[in-house]
Amino acid sequence: MSQISPSGRVQPKIRKPKFPLEQIAKEKGFGKNIPFFTAFLSSLSVLFPEGERFFIRSVKFFQNQVPDETLRNEIKAFAGQEAVHGNVHDKMNERFVEIGLDFRSHEKMFCWLFFDILEKNILKLFPVWGRRLALSITAAAEHFTATLGRFLLSLPESRVAWIDPISWNVIEWHALEELEHKAVAYDVYQTSGGGYFTRILGMTIAVQLLGLLAIVGTIRALFYFGFPNPKQIVRDIRFFFGSPGFAWAVIFYILEYYIPGFHPNKQDDHALIEKFSKIVVYSA
Repeated sequence: MSQISPSGRVQPKIRKPKFPLEQIAKEKGFGKNIPFFTAFLSSLSVLFPEGERFFIRSVKFFQNQVPDETLRNEIKAFAGQEAVHGNVHDKMNERFVEIGLDFRSHEKMFCWLFFDILEKNILKLFPVWGRRLALSITAAAEHFTATLGRFLLSLPESRVAWIDPISWNVIEWHALEELEHKAVAYDVYQTSGGGYFTRILGMTIAVQLLGLLAIVGTIRALFYFGFPNPKQIVRDIRFFFGSPGFAWAVIFYILEYYIPGFHPNKQDDHALIEKFSKIVVYSA
């Protein structure tokens, strides 16, 4: 169970789940009743392993500049959680390849955009500022994944009944931990002296690149899962733009990030963290 301090901060907990990913079949995937969201989640899974490792590198580079012991402990837990996320999604992506959803070329494009261009070349040109920009992109991406996690964990059971139980268990676990460590990268960014301009630049870059990759990946996954029929399209639209709707949640919280004085912990997720830290199953 997650530890919540008297100040309201959450100490992330490193878990080592064992999911029967070998049981995921094409007919199940992330569920077929909402093909667009199924395709979207599948495309994100491909980006997670290398993305998580980028986040770890970005945050740990600044850990020696953090005087607060509580935050240093959170950095260690953050790195541990993200490392496990990467390993689990590596295995999930391997299963996708086995059942015919081969995203390896998509992963290469992601690595080229984020690492070859952003991480390597910008660091060569701006060694100091480049590190802070990488951290700001990490903080922005963590805000996005926390927003996605909050949306999914807040849905009533009837609205997630279409998801394969194994895949949903992975989603619950990952979403819970994203909420636990949602403020770590942001706090490290602020502690290291990061300012407003680089913070919003990081979000702008993250939105553009992740949006591009998500769109391309979703289209590719739709060819695998099958394009929806008119009835499914209506259901997709309701899921994305209904109430609660995924699109509104993402747009609102991304725009909120641009407000001066924003902080991830202003959104109270303690109830969700308490609930899912008790009910999520971590082993097969």
